[in-house]
Amino acid sequence: MEAVRGPRLQHCGHGVDPPAFIVYEVRHLAGFNEHGAATNGRPGRGRMSPRDRFPAGPGDEDKSFVFQGRKRTYRVHVPPSFDRSLARPLVMVLHGGVVNGYFTAYNTGMSDTADREGFIAVYPNGTGRMEDRLLAWNVVFGFAYPLRNNVDDVGFLRELIGRMVADYGADARRVYVTGISNGGMMSYRLASEASDLISAVAPVAGAAAGRARSGSPLMVFPEPARPVSVMAFHGMQDRLVPYAGGQGGGITNAVYPPVRDSIDRWVGWDGCSAVPQTRSLRHVLRGGDLAAGTELGETA
Repeated sequence: MEAVRGPRLQHCGHGVDPPAFIVYEVRHLAGFNEHGAATNGRPGRGRMSPRDRFPAGPGDEDKSFVFQGRKRTYRVHVPPSFDRSLARPLVMVLHGGVVNGYFTAYNTGMSDTADREGFIAVYPNGTGRMEDRLLAWNVVFGFAYPLRNNVDDVGFLRELIGRMVADYGADARRVYVTGISNGGMMSYRLASEASDLISAVAPVAGAAAGRARSGSPLMVFPEPARPVSVMAFHGMQDRLVPYAGGQGGGITNAVYPPVRDSIDRWVGWDGCSAVPQTRSLRHVLRGGDLAAGTELGETA
């Protein structure tokens, strides 16, 4: 799968060997930048943090609060037209496994879209052995640190949504969540377990079920208390979360059902027709956005 913001990162990791986001983390943990130069003249020491590597820009604010005894961090972006008295939609963007919210804000360009469309964007950080890198979300299958430490990410993100409503006047009726890979899985989990707060989710390369490893019990996110709209994206050549299901190719041992399994669950939960409506899209992408020969379709 090619990333549409190619100048910033050539590939989003899924379907690419080696995954670009893993290469990014290895380089920066070693003290090198993306060009192979030492970030401070001496690799491996005094490493530049992701927060410094991708600094806050206009409209950005880096914040934190303590949740269940653990410091949790996030970056907020408000558009130039921001007015605290006007309730604006909130879009929460969840990073993939091993990266962080600062990199994700930079790589996705969601803040540019927020400026154009007038919504508030928030980029929370998961947890890991280090405070700001190699982070992940607890999706109850795979991703060892948050799973092993029983991190309550659903509780943290619920609290964060409440703070965004209270501190920034975000519209509690228009809260949307997206994320890629591990973040896409967390999007699905939030839709299942926080449907009272979430209006819609848009998982990218995610899964609504999985096994921590081959032979482990299949863990499935529960049916939501109320319907939540879902717009899912998944590359058919994805190697990390295979479209047809099976062992993932990333840094976890997780095993995933086919993508169709997640879609079918939400079709049933949302009361949609089991017969999809499909139409081809034309003249949507500009040259260079996707690899030659890529086909797009829309399924309702």
